[in-house]
Amino acid sequence: MRHPVFDQFEILTSSEIPPEFHYGFLGEVRRKAFDDGIDIVLGLQTKSYAPEELRRGDYPEFNEEYFEWVDVLETAIEATQSFTVIELGAGYGRWLVRAALAARRYHGNHLPIKLIGVEAEPTHFQWLKEHLRDNGIDPEAHELIEAAVDEQDGEVFFHIGKPDEWYGQAIAQNTDTASASVQRVKAVSLSRILSPLDLVDLIDLDVQGAEFVVLRGAIAALNEKVKRVHIGTHGHDIERQLRQLFRQSGWYKLNDYSCQSTETTLWGDMVFGDGVQTWVNPRLSPVSPTAEALSQLQQVLATSEAREARLQLRLESLQQDYEQLQITLKQLHQDHSHLQQDSDQLRVKLDQAQSETKHFKASTDHLQAVIAAMKSSKFWQLREAWQRLKRTVGLASN
Repeated sequence: MRHPVFDQFEILTSSEIPPEFHYGFLGEVRRKAFDDGIDIVLGLQTKSYAPEELRRGDYPEFNEEYFEWVDVLETAIEATQSFTVIELGAGYGRWLVRAALAARRYHGNHLPIKLIGVEAEPTHFQWLKEHLRDNGIDPEAHELIEAAVDEQDGEVFFHIGKPDEWYGQAIAQNTDTASASVQRVKAVSLSRILSPLDLVDLIDLDVQGAEFVVLRGAIAALNEKVKRVHIGTHGHDIERQLRQLFRQSGWYKLNDYSCQSTETTLWGDMVFGDGVQTWVNPRLSPVSPTAEALSQLQQVLATSEAREARLQLRLESLQQDYEQLQITLKQLHQDHSHLQQDSDQLRVKLDQAQSETKHFKASTDHLQAVIAAMKSSKFWQLREAWQRLKRTVGLASN
C-alpha cells in the first residue's frame, strides 16, 4: 500500500531518454554521472538501456526519502496562486526538479513556479543548473545561490570535493579548517532568502548538522511566510531542539523519525540514516483531518500498538534477565560469605600454627642452651675424661 498522494500522478514512460540518464515516474531525467561514485562505493549497478528502448520510472521505495516525496507531492497539489519551493543544501537540485515537475503535472502550465536552490559545493552547484536544464527548467528564471546556509550572512569554512561520491558536505568545525578539503565560502541566512518572498509552499532542508541554527535564526519569517518545512536531521540533540522550536511557535508535527534508528511507520519498519521531521504551519496551511488522514492515523495507531507489544515483550525479557541476574548476584554473595568464613578459619589455624611454631622454637632454643651448659660443666668434663679412660683401658687389654 502506497501513500494515496501517488495516485494523483500516473507513472510516465518514454523512449526518447538517452541511456546515460536515470528516469523517474514524474518524467524526471537525472544524469548517472551525478551519482557514479556513490553507486561504485555502494556496489550498485544501474540498468542499461538501448537508445530506442522504452524507459519507465517507478514509484519510490519505502525508505527515509518516502516522506520527502509525500511532502513535495502534497504541497504541489495544495498550491493555488503560485508554487514556491526552497531547497537548502540542494546538491544538484533533485527535490527542486521533482517539485516543479509535480506542479506541472497536476496544474499544467497555469501555475507560476519559483525555485530557490542554495548549494556551496562548486561542482554540485554547476550540476544544479545542468539538472534544471536537463528537465526543461531555465536556471535563469529561478534563484540559485552558490553559498552555505548559516544563521547569519557572511563567510564560513566549508568541506568540498568528491562530488559524485559524497553529498554530505557541511560547514567545517574549527578543528577541520586546516584540511585541504575545506575552503572559505559565502554564507547566507534563511531570513535573507525569505525577506523578498510573500509565501513559500515548502522548504526542503538538508544542511548536515546546521538545521537547528539555520531555522532558529529565521523562525519569525517562517511563522509568517512558510507553509511546510521538511528537515533531514543529523543528531538527537538537534532533533530535540527542533521539536521545542516548532512546538513553541505553534507548528503541527506531521513526521518525526530519529536519525540512526529503526522506526515503525505506515509502511512497516524503516531504517533511518538521516532523521526526518515535517512541520506544517497551521496559520498558512490549516490542518483538517480527512477520511484518508483519519484512516492513516488508525494505521499509525495500529503500528504503534504493535511496536508497543514488541517493546513490552522486550521489557519482560529484560525483567527476567534482571531477576536472574539478581539471583546470580545473591548466590555470588553467599559464595563470597562462605569463602570469607573459610578464609577466617584458615587465618585462625594459621595463627595457631605460627604460635605453636614459635613455642616449639623457644623450647628448642632452651634445650640447646641446657645442652651447651651441661657440656661446659665439671661433671661433663669428668664424664668425658672417664670415657677416654675406658677407651684407653679397653685398647690396652686388647
